[in-house]
Amino acid sequence: MNDEIDMIIISLLCEEEVRIEQEQARKKQRIRLHDISNSRFEEGEYYTLLPRLKKDPIRFHTYFRMSQYKFIELLQIMQPHIRSMDTLFRKAIGVEEKLMVTIT
Repeated sequence: MNDEIDMIIISLLCEEEVRIEQEQARKKQRIRLHDISNSRFEEGEYYTLLPRLKKDPIRFHTYFRMSQYKFIELLQIMQPHIRSMDTLFRKAIGVEEKLMVTIT
């Protein structure tokens, strides 16, 4: 009788340990971000290239095939249609960045 109870207790403890390990593995997967995602704000095309293009109107026109004025005008027209909201999980991609990616 004691052997049976001991086996049941051991079985329950093993199941609980497996459940805890699976839960911890799921938490690690959700939190972990790829290095590319982490460095997007420092090294991404929008954050590095666009500021330099804005300083040089000729290069800006060559890259986008439109003047900065037309880009801003298009941005104002499209803004209500492509705007998105930040969530608790991630920051939304900005309207200017979305337009830049779409055009290029």
